[in-house]
Amino acid sequence: MPAVPLADAEYAAMTFAAHLDSFWASGRPESWGWSYTKLDPLHACIHAAAVSPDGSVDDYCILLDARSYDELPPGVYFVSPADPRGPKPQPGSPWLPSYTNVPFGFAIHPSFSYPDGSADQLVCFSQSRDYYISNHTPFPGEKWQPGTHTLAATLSRLHEVLTPPCYLGRAGALDS
Repeated sequence: MPAVPLADAEYAAMTFAAHLDSFWASGRPESWGWSYTKLDPLHACIHAAAVSPDGSVDDYCILLDARSYDELPPGVYFVSPADPRGPKPQPGSPWLPSYTNVPFGFAIHPSFSYPDGSADQLVCFSQSRDYYISNHTPFPGEKWQPGTHTLAATLSRLHEVLTPPCYLGRAGALDS
């Protein structure tokens, strides 16, 4: 895993919990069919429903890592629901989405080489922490603003990717 700049753990956990609770209290994520499970004070697994163009629904597990929150956005990883802290899915995995024509800079790199020499998944967009530690530079108006942006921005962007017209389906077939 790449070297991650750490925030004060107590502040990060308190802010992360408050922002998760506030966003869920808005009703938006539940209207999308989303829920979450706290794994510990600095990590949560988002259970995200993705809607295909044909109306079918695929479920994903998105791990949020708040160790740098809210100086940086949360770390974002698509993971296996059976083992959210386990190895990250590889190309062609059913736990990675396929997408097209996202209206903002977005990519999922199942294995990205970070500047510190490590390799890990990179969900690459300006509302994800690893975007910043991978030496990407946001366009004006896209940069994370601590105290202004919250994980609501991160999850709203992910929702855009996981709905039509962007979402195409799973990257691979589920085992039968």
